[in-house]
Amino acid sequence: MLVVDHPGVGEALRLRNMPSGPDTEVPAGACVDYLETRPEVDAQRIGIMALSLGGYYAPRAAALEKRFKCCVAWGAVWDWGELVSKRLAGRGGELSVPDWADQLLWVLGKETVEEAVAVAKQFTLKEIAGKITCPLLVIHGENDRQIPVANAEKTIAAAVNSPQRQLKIFTLAEGGAEHCQVDNSTMAVDYIADWAAKILGGDPQGLSPR
Repeated sequence: MLVVDHPGVGEALRLRNMPSGPDTEVPAGACVDYLETRPEVDAQRIGIMALSLGGYYAPRAAALEKRFKCCVAWGAVWDWGELVSKRLAGRGGELSVPDWADQLLWVLGKETVEEAVAVAKQFTLKEIAGKITCPLLVIHGENDRQIPVANAEKTIAAAVNSPQRQLKIFTLAEGGAEHCQVDNSTMAVDYIADWAAKILGGDPQGLSPR
């Protein structure tokens, strides 16, 4: 597994001043370039997974970087610009987060809210989801109060060229119903791992003894 702080998060943002942008296929493609140099990696079995805003990042990357063999959106994001506008107008679920607008400016590397909103509006899968040609898994929580479940439904519905698309909604009854299954993340991790193992040809029962 290759875990990456891509532009807009972690070390890339905090130590290297690399803000996020809509063209996530660029850093994702660089990751594949690196993995292809590793002798222990099967370059024909590389997938991508990302969570939260990664519900935009991963599908966009998989749609435009064709070397990915599967994609997992752990929490869907159909149109982030629309969500950002609603939150800034006082109609979004994240307004309880202190200094959310300042965080938005920092992540996108912009000086004004207007500039940030203009960039955020480019974070949409409307013209992208139909270009996904690998298997796609979208996971969402029934009670996600940050990103409405309709985002997951729209993403799956639009991914018409994915040869194997699957939507998993975790319900209140079973648990894992909140944003990115923060109320029971183990359920999501297990589900994702089993799905990826099946798609990429791994062992869904765990590592077999050698």
